Amino acid sequence: LGPRTTNKAGLSKYIKSAAGDVSRVSMAFQKLLPASTQHVLIVNEEFLGDMDPTRMYPDADLRLRRLLEVFRAATPEAKVRPFLVVRRFDKYWLSCFRHDAKKGRVKSFEQMHAQLAECQKVHWRPVVERLEKELGQRIPVRRYEDLIGLKDGEMLGVVFEAANFRVPAKAEHSLSMRKVKRLVTSSLSRSRRVLSGYPNPALSERGVILAHTIRPLVDADEWERLFRPILTRYFNRYTESDPGHLLVPEDVEQRCIDAYNADCEWLGDRLTTCWD
Repeated sequence: LGPRTTNKAGLSKYIKSAAGDVSRVSMAFQKLLPASTQHVLIVNEEFLGDMDPTRMYPDADLRLRRLLEVFRAATPEAKVRPFLVVRRFDKYWLSCFRHDAKKGRVKSFEQMHAQLAECQKVHWRPVVERLEKELGQRIPVRRYEDLIGLKDGEMLGVVFEAANFRVPAKAEHSLSMRKVKRLVTSSLSRSRRVLSGYPNPALSERGVILAHTIRPLVDADEWERLFRPILTRYFNRYTESDPGHLLVPEDVEQRCIDAYNADCEWLGDRLTTCWD
């Protein structure tokens, strides 16, 4: 289930601000699922919360607590198994910058460099510690760079393995994990074909420069109709690589790499362990 489905049930809104009654949210969420459901896989990065260049998901533990409230109201014996994917924070923030440029919300390079310099101070460790304290045990973690090149079926296999999904041998009206993987992989593949192979690609370095040059000269309608489609199709991260360090100064990048490596060293066997 992705953001669109969880939003229908009011789950995303409740997790964000405790808006609504937990029993009603739980019942609305249950109605979205077939009666024979054995496992529910939710993918929604918004569940962790908001961030800026100086802090990362400050209320992630509170949001996890609300998620647990909803599931326990629905099925007290339900097992909730969070699975976290981490990435270099400067890479994430740079991706936001590229996507903002694509949308016509351009920032100066000076402003972006200043924000990226703050990223070296941000770590995943406090986020993981708060989540584990709320849950009462360690959680599996994987690195974004180890997953991004995988095919759909391989990606899903990593998630299923970490969550340790199993279907009871005598469960009635249930699909085997092999069939579930095949169905979900087929759905992902269809989505990629519809979206020309790359869902929501970020702009390349040249694309960002072009966006900064063009956007002040055109209105919002011209941008959406004419220039955004062209830049998205021909000047994205998949069609060309960045030539240099215009977007990220080399010294800033190295400090961010060092901070991320320290996080990964602390994560240790969380990067390979799975749920029991």
